[in-house]
Amino acid sequence: MKSSETAHLGKDTRTTRSHPNPRCWSAHLYVELPRTDIALFKFILESCDNLAYLSVLDKYRALVRITFAEDMRETVVSLVQSLEDTVAIRSCFSISP
Repeated sequence: MKSSETAHLGKDTRTTRSHPNPRCWSAHLYVELPRTDIALFKFILESCDNLAYLSVLDKYRALVRITFAEDMRETVVSLVQSLEDTVAIRSCFSISP
């Protein structure tokens, strides 16, 4: 090992960065739908030019979270509303920070 490498051992050389609140970066929409429609809903949502992505929160209740940029909220909500004929959405809600 070089002497310059040994000088860094045991020392934290990372710099501390302050990050903005993650809620400023992303918005979330929560949707409850039939379990059999989760894959179809995810496929359609993520095929729209990376508009949003879907995470399954509870596979038994079929509760999913849609994550997207805050400035795309209107587009995402209108997409979800347009999918109501294809996917039997039971509930759709947002939690305010």
